[in-house]
Amino acid sequence: MRTLLILSLWLGLVGAQSCPPNFPPPPSCDNCSPLVVQGNGQAVVPVGSTRCILPGQVVHAKELDIKKNATLIVCGTLILEGGLVVDDGATVWIAPGGGGHVQGAVTVGPSSAIYNYGHFTSQSLTLNGGGASFWNLRTNAQVQVSGAITVNASTQFVNHAGQIQASSLTLNGNGTACMSNLGCLSVGSFTANGNGSIQVTGSEPVALHFTGNATLNNTVTSSNQLLVCQAPGATVNNPTNWGQAQVQTGCTSGCGVLPAQRLVVRAHREAESLRLEWLWEGVPGPVKSYTLTVYTPQVLQLVYAGTMERAYMTTSTLPAASEWVFEVIAWSEKGERLAQGTVVVVAERSEVRVWPTFFEESLWYAGVQERGIAVLYDMQGRALRRLPVEAESGSWHTDLQGESLSTLPQGLYLLTLPGANPITIRVVKK
Repeated sequence: MRTLLILSLWLGLVGAQSCPPNFPPPPSCDNCSPLVVQGNGQAVVPVGSTRCILPGQVVHAKELDIKKNATLIVCGTLILEGGLVVDDGATVWIAPGGGGHVQGAVTVGPSSAIYNYGHFTSQSLTLNGGGASFWNLRTNAQVQVSGAITVNASTQFVNHAGQIQASSLTLNGNGTACMSNLGCLSVGSFTANGNGSIQVTGSEPVALHFTGNATLNNTVTSSNQLLVCQAPGATVNNPTNWGQAQVQTGCTSGCGVLPAQRLVVRAHREAESLRLEWLWEGVPGPVKSYTLTVYTPQVLQLVYAGTMERAYMTTSTLPAASEWVFEVIAWSEKGERLAQGTVVVVAERSEVRVWPTFFEESLWYAGVQERGIAVLYDMQGRALRRLPVEAESGSWHTDLQGESLSTLPQGLYLLTLPGANPITIRVVKK
C-alpha cells in the first residue's frame, strides 16, 4: 500500500511546467496482482487498479488497454505488438532492470505518465494534452525510439541521468524537455518551437547530440550547462537561437562531450554469497569514498562505505524482497556526488535449468514443474519458436512446426518456460 500511495502522490505533480527538483522512487512489484494476457492476445488493466509484470517474467501481448487512473508496473519484460495509449490519468512504470518494448506508436495523454528506470523502446513517442509526461530516470535508464519524439504544449519530457536516442525530437509551444545529472539526448534532427524549451536543473551538465538538421524557431535554453554536439555535416537554421548553450561544431563524440564519469555496477552471486563491484566509464573523478545502498519501497539500507571498488555480503543480511536494487555513489572530498550506478539482483532463485547457454542445434532443460509450451523470442520481441515442454526434463531440437533450432541466426534470445510464475532465461545461438 505504501508503494501505491507514493505513486499516487507523484501523479498529482505531473503537468507542472517548471522542471522537477526531485524524482519519484523506483516502483516495486511486491504484493502486486500480475498482468494477465487473454487467449486473444489482449491484456487489460482495470479502472483504478494496479497490475504488475514480475521480475524475470516476459509478457507478450498484441494489445494493452490501460483504463482510467490505472497503473502498470513492469519489473520484468513487456513486449507489445501494437501501439500503446496511456491516457485518463493512467501510469506506466518500468522498474530498474525491467523492459518495455512497444513495436508501434506510444501516446501519453492528459494527466498521464510513463516513468522509465529500465529500458524502453517504441516506434514513436508523442506527449499530448495538459500534464502528459515522460520520465527517464537514473544512470542506467535507456530510451530508444526508432521514429519521432514529439513534446506538445503543456507537456513535460524529463531525462535525469539517462540516455535517450530517437530519429527526431520536436518541442512545441511550452512543451518542455527537462534535463539534469549528465543526461543525454542523441537525435537525428531537433526542432525547438518554444522559448526555453530545454531546461537544465542541478549543477551538472547535460548533452544534446544531433546528426542532421536543427530548426531553432525560438531560443532553446538559458543554461550554459547544455552542451550541444553538432555532428559533421549537420546544419542549423539559426545558430544564435541556441541561447546560452555551449555548442561544439564538427563534433563526433555525441554524449561523450559530457565531462561525465559513470559507474557500471555488476553483481556476482553464488548460493547465499553476493559480490558487487563497480567500474568507471571514463577517467575516475577525485574520489574520497563510495557508498553502497540497497533499497526496496519499504527499506533503505547502507551496505558499505569505504574506498574499495567492491563489496561482499550474504543475502541473509539483506531486506526481504523479490528483488534488490543496489546503488553505488562516488563522493568527492567536498562531499559532492561525482557519479552513481545501479544494478538489480533477483532475490528468488529458480530450480529450472536450461543448457548449454551457448547452443548450436539443441537445448536441454530440467526442473520444469508442468507440461506446456516454451516460447523463444528474439531481442525485438518476435516469437520465433514454440517448443513443447514435458514435466521435469527433456530436450529441444525442433519446434512444433518442425523447424530446427540449428537454422536460427546467431545472437541472443529469450526463452520463456511455462508455469504459474513463468521463467525467462537468456540463451545464445552460436
